[in-house]
Amino acid sequence: MTEVKYYPLVDTDTDGFEKQPMFPTEDEKTVAASHRMWLAEAVPGCFRLRTVETSSVEEAESFRIYCPRCGKTMKTISLISKASPLPLYACDDCRKTM
Repeated sequence: MTEVKYYPLVDTDTDGFEKQPMFPTEDEKTVAASHRMWLAEAVPGCFRLRTVETSSVEEAESFRIYCPRCGKTMKTISLISKASPLPLYACDDCRKTM
């Protein structure tokens, strides 16, 4: 079984809409203690947005989140989940090579 990887997100613009993933870790508690938002990669190439604070779907849709692998902008592939109302993202370019 593959371990879940967590990527802390940092803002790359002054408005807080562009999010760049940092180096991954397998300890979500550590990420949550020091970052407001992060990505969880439970399935290779698919990233669920996670937050310490509750974010609305509308707010989450306004973010531009970059791929942890190639740096290109990822697309939202799902908004509905019982576990999380926040979006699931994937990179079209990286999915083609997987």
